[in-house]
Amino acid sequence: ELETPEDSVVIIQVSRMEAWKGQSFHLEALARMRDVPGWTCWFAGGTQRPSERDHFKQLQRAAARYGIQSRVRFLGERSDVARLLAAADIFCQPNLGPEPFGKVFVEALWAGLPVVTTAIGGGLEIIESGCGMLVPPGDAGSLAESLMQLVSDSELRAALGQAGPVRARELCAPAAHLAHLARVVHR
Repeated sequence: ELETPEDSVVIIQVSRMEAWKGQSFHLEALARMRDVPGWTCWFAGGTQRPSERDHFKQLQRAAARYGIQSRVRFLGERSDVARLLAAADIFCQPNLGPEPFGKVFVEALWAGLPVVTTAIGGGLEIIESGCGMLVPPGDAGSLAESLMQLVSDSELRAALGQAGPVRARELCAPAAHLAHLARVVHR
């Protein structure tokens, strides 16, 4: 359906097409991986404002300029994100600005995906070394290294992915938060 080889390691980013969400930075890192076989990247997310439409066009041009357009799929706005996450292997959203909390990171963890993001904002609160990787903002070399490590090491991907739902529960399971709230109120 998405013209992706069965044996491809799928890297996915799910976000609006806003520059601070790091799609251009993501593409820059993927360009450094141009000669690494076996990966495809899906960008799921739509545009709402003129600036986002301009950004999207710039992303398409960048993928072509980097010579990776055949390995990158711009999927547009989707209503089947859970299905896309279930079909992917790695979640990457390398924000250039701090994400307040990053619900999408938790969704990726619930889906059992290792998460790669930048060490700012919500990513710092959500992603631990056991379930993903944090890279310095704007450091395309570090981002490419982390992605290459995950693309080439299926055991590492599986271990980080397995820890994801546990971390998501710690952060967002209603029962855990209600118990915490009850303890606070009781005190």
